[in-house]
Amino acid sequence: MKRIALSLLAVLALGAPAKAIVGGPFDNNLFYSPTVDGTFQGTLSGKNISAVMVFSVGASAPISSTTGSTDARFPNVGKMVSFYRGGTALSYMDAVADGNSRNIAAVITGESELLIQGFMSAKFDNIYPSITYKGKADMSAYWEDVVNPSNSFYEEFSARVRGIKTANTPSAGYWLWN
Repeated sequence: MKRIALSLLAVLALGAPAKAIVGGPFDNNLFYSPTVDGTFQGTLSGKNISAVMVFSVGASAPISSTTGSTDARFPNVGKMVSFYRGGTALSYMDAVADGNSRNIAAVITGESELLIQGFMSAKFDNIYPSITYKGKADMSAYWEDVVNPSNSFYEEFSARVRGIKTANTPSAGYWLWN
C-alpha cells in the first residue's frame, strides 16, 4: 500500500508544472500593479553579444505638461553588463516607459574601455499578471587597442531584447553597482 501511495505521489509531483513565487522585497509581495512604475530586468542577445540589464521607471511628473498624460515618466538610470567578442563592458541606461502606448525606450551609453552603446525600443508583450516586453536594440561596439592598433574595431549591430517588470518599486538605478 505504501508503494502505491508513493508511486502515485511521484507521478503527481513529476506531472505538475513548475510555479514561481511572485513578489519580493522591493514591493511588499504585491506583484501586480496597473502602472508602469517599477524595476525592469531584461536580456539582450545577438551575434557575438549577450547582456543583462536592470532599470527603473519611477513615479515622477509627466514628461510633457501639455499632453496631460500621467503615465509617461521622466527617464531613470539603469545599468547593463555586456559580453561582446570575449570582452566585458559596463553601460548606463536612461529609460522611459509609457503605459498608454505600451512602449519602453532606452538610450545605452558605454562607460568602459570596450564601449557598447545604442538605443533600445520595446513593446509591452503582456500586462497581466506581470508586465513583459520584447523589442530590439540598435547598438555599436568600439574598442581601441593602443598597443596593437590593427586589433581595434568599430562595429554596428542589432540585437533582440526581452524582459519583465520585477518589482513595483523603482530601485534599479539607485542601488545597483553604486
